[in-house]
Amino acid sequence: MMTDQRLDLQSEKELKEELELLKRKVERERIARKSAEALLDAKSRELHNSNLELIKVNKNLEKSILKRTNTLSSLIQSLHAGILLEDENRRVMLVNETFCEFFGVPVDPEDLIGTDCSEAAAQSRHLFKEPEAFERGIDQLLRDRVKVVGEVLQMEDGRVLERDFLPIYIKDEYVGHLWKYRDITANFVADQKIKASEEKYRGIIEDMELGLLEVDQNHTIVKAYDRFCDMTGYSREELEGQNANTLLLPSNYEEVMAHQDEQRQEGRQGIYEVELRRKNGEMIWVLISGAPFFNEKGEYTGSIGIHYDITPRKNLEAELRKAREVAENARKAEKEFLANMSHEIRNPINAIVGLISLLYDTSLNSDQLDYLNNIKYSADILLGLISDVLDISKIESGKMELHEQDIELAESIKAVVQTFRFRNNKSIEFEVDVVSGIDYSVVGDPTIFNQVLMNLIGNAYKFTESGKITTELSLKEDLGDSIAVRISVKDTGIGIDQEQLETIFESFKQGNKQTKLRYGGTGLGLSIVKRLVDMYNGDIQVSSEPGQGSEFALTMIFRKSFGRKVASSNPRGSALIPDKINHVLVVEDNKINQQYLTGLLQKWEISYDMANHGGEALEWIKKKRYDLVLMDIRMPVMDGYETTIRIRSSEHNPNRDIPIIALTASALVDEKEKAISAGMNHHLSKPFSPEQLLHIFNLLKDHDLDMEENHSFQFSEELDADFLNSFYMEDFERAKLMFEIFLGNISDELTQLEEYFREQDWSGLAEIAHRIKPNFVMVGLSKQTDQMLEIETAAKALDKQLLEKIVPAFLTEFEVKNQLVVNELTKISKHLK
Repeated sequence: MMTDQRLDLQSEKELKEELELLKRKVERERIARKSAEALLDAKSRELHNSNLELIKVNKNLEKSILKRTNTLSSLIQSLHAGILLEDENRRVMLVNETFCEFFGVPVDPEDLIGTDCSEAAAQSRHLFKEPEAFERGIDQLLRDRVKVVGEVLQMEDGRVLERDFLPIYIKDEYVGHLWKYRDITANFVADQKIKASEEKYRGIIEDMELGLLEVDQNHTIVKAYDRFCDMTGYSREELEGQNANTLLLPSNYEEVMAHQDEQRQEGRQGIYEVELRRKNGEMIWVLISGAPFFNEKGEYTGSIGIHYDITPRKNLEAELRKAREVAENARKAEKEFLANMSHEIRNPINAIVGLISLLYDTSLNSDQLDYLNNIKYSADILLGLISDVLDISKIESGKMELHEQDIELAESIKAVVQTFRFRNNKSIEFEVDVVSGIDYSVVGDPTIFNQVLMNLIGNAYKFTESGKITTELSLKEDLGDSIAVRISVKDTGIGIDQEQLETIFESFKQGNKQTKLRYGGTGLGLSIVKRLVDMYNGDIQVSSEPGQGSEFALTMIFRKSFGRKVASSNPRGSALIPDKINHVLVVEDNKINQQYLTGLLQKWEISYDMANHGGEALEWIKKKRYDLVLMDIRMPVMDGYETTIRIRSSEHNPNRDIPIIALTASALVDEKEKAISAGMNHHLSKPFSPEQLLHIFNLLKDHDLDMEENHSFQFSEELDADFLNSFYMEDFERAKLMFEIFLGNISDELTQLEEYFREQDWSGLAEIAHRIKPNFVMVGLSKQTDQMLEIETAAKALDKQLLEKIVPAFLTEFEVKNQLVVNELTKISKHLK
């Protein structure tokens, strides 16, 4: 029983323990449940708050999306382009009013959202000029799904649209596309007009036989037009893509094209001439007018050239050049003929006149004196005939010189008339009528003025057997610094037919046949008078009646001298023999002229030595010191030019700087220029009188007296002053003449040199370089003389590369040097005043 009680107690105890454990477990569960409930409540509140926040964010997002959608929609609606946005299934996502207007869709754009556009192309195809092409284009774009912009579509109603297709991808997934259409009708029409205009003018240019060629900045041919293809013999396919310079242009025009490229890049047009090589190798000349092209950024992209074939013109120029050369050769031959004629005839005349002068100093009876007078008269007539021919040649060639000084017109007229009074062996009365008011001096060439008077009065004397010859001088107009004078020569001679009056001032016109046979002459006198009068801005008129006489009236304009002293026609006279000239070297090959000169020198008590040619003269020069040399020009063995040059260039020569007087039987100015260029100091044409030779002697004496006065002049250091000082020895008259000769000729000579260079005529270039080479040193341009020698040498060696370098350099540098010569001439002229 006890055992059972113990068992019961134990069970009760265990039961209580279990019950206690159960209570604690229930309490723990209750606590856990309360914690879970509290956590759940907290999470629920947090979720509620998050939901409220999410609702708020969602509302804001909806507002933002709506705002952006409205903004985008407004922007699209306001565009001038038609916009259609489709998804991948071609359903409308967005469209604007402009698109609907372009395609005539009578629906509000918002009502089209979500609409299927699969049939839109077929429905709109009728609006386009090429409906099938429009529909095929849509299908092709949708298949390719590649961006395409700038497609031009022409519509049936005349409008022109430009279309862009823009496919839309998101992470490489195609999600739709955008169509954009713009109305470009106005621009398209304007472009078409411009293109039509361009084609029109290109057509005109082609019709005018002008070849067009378009090239890029590297001279690659972009487009060749038909006329240019015809011009060059190439097809368009053969030209386009080729380098124009390499294919068509000779290498010697590289510098020309480089210069033109610089012009184009600066936006300037240019016109130039080049040769082009045709397909068959033939060369043609073209005149090119080139203009540049620029892109929208202002970058130079190429040029267009208009080509005109000038080959016929160039051929004509070449023919004219040859004709000019023939004419030049003819003129040279004419000059040579005149020079030879002058030399061959004037030499014996000089001897005759000289010996006549010597004979007058001998004892003569009356018969001998009469014979001598007749010989002198005949010699004067012969000399006059020759002078007429030479004068007309000089005037026609522009070589007639003016040696102006102060002259008294009235006194000159009276002196000429008095000469005819002395010669008069007819029943003629000479009168001079000088209107008051012309009692002052004028500036003019007394030789030319006297020649005009001599010809007019001589002409009147020739055709008048009896009666009167009246010479009248009157003032026609006072021009301030100048005066216009009228001179009239009136005779009572045979008169002139009206028909002859029309040609009386032409060369070699002498009236009718009977007049020629009876009175003779060259028919040049009145022609010379007219041309001499023209030199003084005057004119001459003639009036006549057959059998009643004639009147020649002329006007000449002279500058007033403003009271300067008038030079005497014979300032020294034969009695004034310069005492500083004691020993003379005569270089003359003509025996009679030798006799004339030695007779004069003996008469003037001047010692002399005689050389028969230049070789002998050089031997005398080495032996003795002379005061001057009388140098004939044309001689055997060695002529006067070479002899003078050798005298001047010999370093150890006591006569290196001696005055040398050229004695030439030629009256041509070229002979005088050549003599001065060779280094001679003065020029005296044969026949000359003793007084003329004495005048030259006294000029040299005056030069010695003026040396001290002139020493203040200094040649410019920019020129070769040392050479100029030693060469001219303060003979500034000679320097002035030399500078004038140089400036008068150099422009034409360099133009010819440049022409030979341009035409690559190397033999002609060498010839002219050789010819003008010595001229530069005469004006102090020693470097240019060396450069000309270099050009001559290179031309003879056919060194084209060197010539293309040195000739342009010489021409460019000479532009500056030429101005130095001009300035120096002005300086010399001022010094001589």
